[in-house]
Amino acid sequence: MQLHDAEEGYQAQEGGGGLVLSDWEALIPRPSSRFLKVKCGKCEGEQIVYSHSTHLVKCRTCGEDLAIPTGGKAIIKGSIISVLG
Repeated sequence: MQLHDAEEGYQAQEGGGGLVLSDWEALIPRPSSRFLKVKCGKCEGEQIVYSHSTHLVKCRTCGEDLAIPTGGKAIIKGSIISVLG
């Protein structure tokens, strides 16, 4: 089954893999921000922080600074274990 709507400007095809949108995926930007799993350098505790945090993030265990806001991407002081999402 093939759908086409000239006013909306999209095409979709239904096949074995499901519904696939052609051009919309390329036109819609993906966010560059992520959630990060960070390990504290002082106490080795792990915590999840936002990559574009607007508030100072401190370790829950020892109080060491993990993320310092800069107006854009935060400066991550701990070591990044993994990127979530």
